[in-house]
Amino acid sequence: MMGFSIIFPIFPEILNHYNSLGKDFILQVFIRVAHFISPSNDFAVITVLLGGISGSIYSFLQFIFAPLWGKISDSVGRKPILIFTSFGNLLGYVIWLLSGSFSTFVLSRLITGAMGGNISVASASMADSTTSAERAKGMGIIGAGIGLGFIFGPPIGGLLSKYNFPDIHLSLTVFPFSALFAISIALLNLIFVIFLFDETYQKGTQTKKKFHPFLEIAGLSNQKILSTSIIYFLFMFSFSGFEFV
Repeated sequence: MMGFSIIFPIFPEILNHYNSLGKDFILQVFIRVAHFISPSNDFAVITVLLGGISGSIYSFLQFIFAPLWGKISDSVGRKPILIFTSFGNLLGYVIWLLSGSFSTFVLSRLITGAMGGNISVASASMADSTTSAERAKGMGIIGAGIGLGFIFGPPIGGLLSKYNFPDIHLSLTVFPFSALFAISIALLNLIFVIFLFDETYQKGTQTKKKFHPFLEIAGLSNQKILSTSIIYFLFMFSFSGFEFV
């Protein structure tokens, strides 16, 4: 979460930077979509729409991949998936550091968004290792970790954006030290998972499930679960939109 939120305060300037570099195929596609949504030629409006589209990529991929990682971890265990997704996060932030073009930057967001869905595996692991009496406390710890990541990530990203490499001939992102910090956090996380995390999942009887858990909504017998999930989705959707605006 810290690596994800580091980009928040520098996001508008990143978009302005890529726009100033000239034509980039993916950037042109984004601009055309933004013009379709709002025909205004106001650069500020286009920048806001670009930011909304770019920012949504990460969250949308989390929505798609979080249940998938959780389901796969039910078959192969929590640790292999956490190692794979943590390495993927590290790779995504390295690509961000080396993103001299908007297309490369979008690729980094695609990778980190998909891999960021591993929060479902972390939650499942907490459920594995706690009793029913301790589970609320355990989930609270995960929530606190997410909150702390969002608290410390943005100011760190903003402060580090003031620094740059002098006379370097590599094609780097506009705020390389912010990206380097995200890489450091992702690397530390990967090391912790490999060496300090013990597998929590005990394989038992597996029930046959659909490819994506979202497809099982129609078959839910307990309507209270469905209505609660819909309310929670609307809350999170609204809150995330409010936060990004």
